[in-house]
Amino acid sequence: MKILGFKLWESPEVEILKKIDKHMSLCLNATEKLLNAVEHALSGDDAERSIKEVTELEKKADDVRRNIVRELAEGILPPMNKEDLIRLTWKQDKVANWAKESGETLRLLKGRNLPRELIEAFLELSTLNIECARSLQDVLKILFEDWEKAVDKCKVVEDKETDIDIQYQKTLKILIESDLDASTMLIAKELARNLENLGDDCEDASDLMKVVAISTFR
Repeated sequence: MKILGFKLWESPEVEILKKIDKHMSLCLNATEKLLNAVEHALSGDDAERSIKEVTELEKKADDVRRNIVRELAEGILPPMNKEDLIRLTWKQDKVANWAKESGETLRLLKGRNLPRELIEAFLELSTLNIECARSLQDVLKILFEDWEKAVDKCKVVEDKETDIDIQYQKTLKILIESDLDASTMLIAKELARNLENLGDDCEDASDLMKVVAISTFR
């Protein structure tokens, strides 16, 4: 922050949190690109470009995560603060990792004939994950202005993750009732599980944000 051209001092925690916010942006972008990949792959279109974009965003997020962890390891923060921030960064990174894993699974589903109801279920799961990841980044944005409001906002992430769990169960029901061959069933179930895991890690990251918010700003 600057006033009259002079940069105000920021605590090391705030500087790191801004980098964690940049990292979260990449994780969110990977989740958004994943929806494009799901749309293309399951409709029979060429999804390779979208899948590669997810992979590239995951790699960029990995690089940012490594830099954050290195700075935390070399910095002057108390051990407890370092541990919380490292755990938060790792948990956020899992969001991008699950997006990449989902993209890789999509490659195995290309060309397979899936019921329209199942395709729509996967699209809904992917959309809910975007909403969950966006809510997670909203917590980070608000954190710099009002940490108590940010803690309250974590409830939105929890609610979105509950919606994902419900949609995951609906997707499994559709899978069980379908007449897909064994290999397609196995791959489709893996995709559903990856998408459900993505939502779980969003919620876990929001729990860690509560800890960071209270320890840093209270």
